[in-house]
Order: sequence, then C-alpha cells, then structure tokens
Amino acid sequence: ISPTRRFLVSNDAALIDDDEDVCVIDPPPTPSSVFGKPLDEGTKRRNGQFIRFIKGFLFDFLFDGKTVEREYARFYALETIAREPYFAYLSVLHFYETLGLWRKADYIKVHFAESWNELHHLLIMEELGGNDQWKDRFVAQHSAFFYYWMIVALYLLNPTHAYNLNQAVEQEAYDTYNSFLETHAEYLQGEPPAKVAVKYYTN
Repeated sequence: ISPTRRFLVSNDAALIDDDEDVCVIDPPPTPSSVFGKPLDEGTKRRNGQFIRFIKGFLFDFLFDGKTVEREYARFYALETIAREPYFAYLSVLHFYETLGLWRKADYIKVHFAESWNELHHLLIMEELGGNDQWKDRFVAQHSAFFYYWMIVALYLLNPTHAYNLNQAVEQEAYDTYNSFLETHAEYLQGEPPAKVAVKYYTN
C-alpha cells in the first residue's frame, strides 16, 4: 500500500486502493439536520479562487516539490492546516451548546471523526520526515493558527460558508496528492508503507 495514497470521498472517509489490496474506513454518519445559510455561486467560486491563490502563493513557492522529501514537507504543512476546520467547528459547537443555543451532537460526532482521520494523515507525514525542518514546522503551525481563527469566525457567521471553504481546501489537497502519485508512482510502489498508515487503516 502506498504510504501517502488518499482519496477524498463522502464525509472525508479514507480509502486506500492498490492493485489488489483495498482498505476502506466507513464514513461517519451524516447529520440528520442542516444549518447555515445557502451560498450563492459567486461566493463558492471566490472561495475556490482564494484557496488556490493561497496554495500557489505560499505552498507552491515555499515547498517547491522538486524532490520527494520536499513534497512530504508540503504534505505535512497541508495536513497540519487541514485539521483546523474540524477543531474550529467543534469549538463553536461546544460554545453554542454551553450557552444553550444549539445541541448538535451528530455534528460533533462527525467532526471529531474527521479530526481523528486528519490526525493520522499528519502522523503519516511526520513519519515520512515531512516535519524535519524547523522552517517547515514554523510555516505550517503559524498558518494553522490563523486559519483556525478564520474558520471560527466564518462558522459563527455562517456554517455553510465555513464548510464550503473547507471543501475547496480538500479539493486542492486531493489534486496535490493525485499529481504527486502520478509523478512518483514507480518510486512509491517500491517503498514500504508508513507504519502509522498500516496500523490505522488495517485495525
């Protein structure tokens, strides 16, 4: 099983698929209710443009991807940031529940499962050496800090907007991983899988 193979499917379920070995982690249950105001197509388009700009300006510049090691550093940064929306959702949901305004237990369950999934993506990248350099950790952690608070604000204003922005982030992550897999397929097939990946996806 390739150590970094990830496909994003419904509810951020994890799927590893090679020639013969298939391991599927069932997605968490879908919440029975939907809340937040609908977004117009223009806002959705701007969300996608914003994420592509940030990725191109920051990550494609700082993590040039000329070597597999720099790709792992890029993925470490992406996975550090990818956890923040779920932390933000949970923080706001707990806050509203504390005030007695909402009680969205189904959303809390889903978002905790998603954060747990993202944690293991991060652990895989750490095992592969993605966090070896101080500058990479600095960029990833500080970007994650600001992204967390941005998502908290968006989720307070309109959960739908926060979800849509995260959808754009996950799409960019998928495209980045897919390009990496196509470019380095032969190399990855000859490498052993990360121990964290084997343990998580087979237990």
